[in-house]
Amino acid sequence: MSVSRFSQLPLSIQQRLSDGKLLYAAVGAISVLIWSAIAGWPGDMTAVSYEQEKLDVVMQTPGPDSTAEFRFQPLHDGLSSVEVIIVNTKPDDPEAIATATLTLSDEFGQVFASRRLATNATRHNESVRLNFQPLSDSSQTTIYLSMSGGAGNGLSLWGYSADVWPEAQLINGGEAKSLRMTTRYAFQWSTALSELSSMLGRFGLTMVTLLLYLPLPGALILSFGPKLSEVGPNARIALGFALGAAVWPLIWMWITVVGLSFSAVLLWGLVAVGWIVVIVQQVRKKSTIWRSLEVWLMVIFLLFIFTLRLLAVRDQAFLPWVDSSRHALITAIMRDSGQFLTTYEPYLPVSW
Repeated sequence: MSVSRFSQLPLSIQQRLSDGKLLYAAVGAISVLIWSAIAGWPGDMTAVSYEQEKLDVVMQTPGPDSTAEFRFQPLHDGLSSVEVIIVNTKPDDPEAIATATLTLSDEFGQVFASRRLATNATRHNESVRLNFQPLSDSSQTTIYLSMSGGAGNGLSLWGYSADVWPEAQLINGGEAKSLRMTTRYAFQWSTALSELSSMLGRFGLTMVTLLLYLPLPGALILSFGPKLSEVGPNARIALGFALGAAVWPLIWMWITVVGLSFSAVLLWGLVAVGWIVVIVQQVRKKSTIWRSLEVWLMVIFLLFIFTLRLLAVRDQAFLPWVDSSRHALITAIMRDSGQFLTTYEPYLPVSW
């Protein structure tokens, strides 16, 4: 049905059609959720927990009288795989039929994964991964990765001559002090909630401060500017943030040009007074923007996306773009000086 024909229908019929669309959408969403729960979709999210990529020493080849063992404590809960690089000292010997066994167990002897490798069927420098069900409390568990071999075994593991994981211990590694190894963990709900609560505890006040600080100039401009009757509420909020991000650098620049500087008290005072003015203006205009279902749906969506982004950067000191560390330096200098950036001193001996 075209839009024009739909608008010509009586309001009661229009309402029924609209309600029906919402009902169909709700039924479809619930059906997808039920299917996801039954199918186990999307499954566990996995990430690298520890990665030691350096190798320069071949570990002692395990045999009937010797076993190589690497003892470590995972960095995260949910350990789900361990990957090593195999060394085959007899790659061209078709008669080398001896086997070696990789075993992963805990301090109580419980075996999580085991794999038998034949010398004549394993490539030199082959990557072997032991996968197993995620260990929910692995960060509190000592894990043993061992390699045993039969008579004539030609398989060993790549190691590294420096001890790059002091908390771990390598037994019968020969000249190797550490193991070339990658561990992965499944990001479980308990892990996610723990990470989120930790980050919000550390940075929650900073995030709230940013939400108060960044959109203020834009909110003031829109409060005293013309009424944007044809612009939706979400677009107005986005415009306020965009204007705020564009105007704040100009404010800092002109404060610096006239020889003044921001202090913490002055900045917080401006933010407090600015939002009081915005709220008064909204009350005078009888704004209903926060009563809009569209706005609250967008807020919920943005909170969901924000949560995913927090989890994505949980282990990073700086955000993953090229100049993030430089931006942090600029922010620190402006915070300390109260003015626009004119030099990197005292952090770096660079000025312009």
